[in-house]
Amino acid sequence: MPRYVEVMVEAHDAIPEDCCMRYAAISEDRTVTRVHWTPGREEARLWLVEGVDEDDAPCVARAATVEDSGAGSCVLVRGGSWGLRLRRAPGDAPLAEPYLLLPSDAVLE
Repeated sequence: MPRYVEVMVEAHDAIPEDCCMRYAAISEDRTVTRVHWTPGREEARLWLVEGVDEDDAPCVARAATVEDSGAGSCVLVRGGSWGLRLRRAPGDAPLAEPYLLLPSDAVLE
């Protein structure tokens, strides 16, 4: 029986709309702290990533390889009930995302 991973992010100031997604998992969860990611039209850069729970409390970000109907398989990076917080360096202003779907080589432990 396949295992599914759900992303459920509540709307808050940084992410104005709720998000609910479900993916079939191919691998077990692992902790992730760094990703190569391309926001908008920028080139891919290294980002620090952490999860965010209600009331902006930091938590662990997790990654799992999942099936994606459009891309075959990719890595789903998800955080807490308020999604993910990404920074270029400690102390930088964060970017908020509900989750990320990335190629496997873009996710660093």
